[in-house]
Amino acid sequence: MPTDIIGQAARIDIVGQTQRFQSEDLERFSLVSTPVIPSTVQLSLFNTDGATLAPVDVQSGLTVTVSAIAANVGSVGLFYVNRQMPTSVGFYTYEWRMFGSSGATSGSVASSLFTVRRGEFEVFKTEATSFFTYGNAAEVMRRARQLVGRGDITQRDVRPHMEAGDGWIDSKLGKIITVPISPAPLSVREMSNRMAIYFLYNAYYGGQKTDEPPAVVRQFDKDNEFLDGVVDGKYALAGSGVSFIFEQPVSAITGGVEGGKPAFGRSDWEDQKIDSAILDFEDDERS
Repeated sequence: MPTDIIGQAARIDIVGQTQRFQSEDLERFSLVSTPVIPSTVQLSLFNTDGATLAPVDVQSGLTVTVSAIAANVGSVGLFYVNRQMPTSVGFYTYEWRMFGSSGATSGSVASSLFTVRRGEFEVFKTEATSFFTYGNAAEVMRRARQLVGRGDITQRDVRPHMEAGDGWIDSKLGKIITVPISPAPLSVREMSNRMAIYFLYNAYYGGQKTDEPPAVVRQFDKDNEFLDGVVDGKYALAGSGVSFIFEQPVSAITGGVEGGKPAFGRSDWEDQKIDSAILDFEDDERS
């Protein structure tokens, strides 16, 4: 039965299934077939849109190689191809096609399809990317690698989670201030880092863990409490260098025209008017 192996030093993602490779690296695709050894083996790689991915020019005419040790093993076929990884990040697929068997006679199984093996891999690129954020991408990567346990997390990986955290902050503070905040106070910068970790952890571990780390959840709740307090005027956003506009709540309405009592209908309080008929009635009552 054939089994396929991609790259001896392949990185494995958090669920232990999809292999990840650095963009433009040279990786080895290997196939082990036993007990029947196919007579012809082909390997095809497919782009992110499903189209066949041709080898780079320097690898033009590349074919599957039979390992030299296969002849000494007997009933085990060892095949491999070295392919340069694509330049663009994303998810790619591959397909092994095995035809016939090395010991088949003409007109038998040798002319028919033996089996097909398909798989998927991810290409990532370690590089600095420029994007607006209140936080610090390097700090978020450092924390994310420790928390998730993956040393290959890149700025491109943490970017959507940092943007989600900043969006969460802006959605709250946008009620009283123009966002994004510039300059951002230190409290918001660090809050952005923490929220990015919260959203990243949920994205990576959402299907595997029932609960997020208690410390991450507690801090997320505290940050939201602080943001709500700023919106309500309970806390100050020190260091922002911008003015806040708060709606002053109405605490009480007292008195009326000529000392009369205020009269209310179904309209909003600011649209209420003193009813002259009520005033005349109250005047008659006092006389």
